[in-house]
Amino acid sequence: MRSKAPIYTTREIIDETGFIMEEHDITDDDEASAESSHSSGLQTNDEPKIENYSIEELERTLDRLIREENYEEAAKVSEILKRKRGND
Repeated sequence: MRSKAPIYTTREIIDETGFIMEEHDITDDDEASAESSHSSGLQTNDEPKIENYSIEELERTLDRLIREENYEEAAKVSEILKRKRGND
């Protein structure tokens, strides 16, 4: 559920999670487009593809998804992680 409430955090938390946030102005059209792409599970062109994440980033992402109980996405990340580990 989106409440459009600001989220406050610290630099340390951002650094630890590996989340990279680009600041830019969002118009009403951009916001509607972003909401529809996020709700459908699609990544926007601004976001790096999860397949390009390092093993460490994938592990952190998997841990976060499990904590959030987002098991479908966690399963996808787990499969990518298994493929990457198998190639090393």
